[in-house]
Amino acid sequence: MNCIKISFIPRAPICDEEDISSLMWDYLGCLYKNGQILKDYLLVKNVGSYIAFVTIPDDDALDDAHNSIYVSKYLSEAKNIIQEV
Repeated sequence: MNCIKISFIPRAPICDEEDISSLMWDYLGCLYKNGQILKDYLLVKNVGSYIAFVTIPDDDALDDAHNSIYVSKYLSEAKNIIQEV
């Protein structure tokens, strides 16, 4: 198990922080329900970005090959508004 940091940096200035925050929580929730991250995860708002601290069960847990359709859906939505995921 490893603890990692995932940065979410918006492409444009954040207009509706609640929508972006909700999308990030939904994405993390799907990762958790799919078993790609463990229960204790944290999303922190930083200046102009969000940072998630997560624990992964294996080094390759976040590889696309392990994504469910829901993880892929939220990841796709996030990539539309986020520079880096």
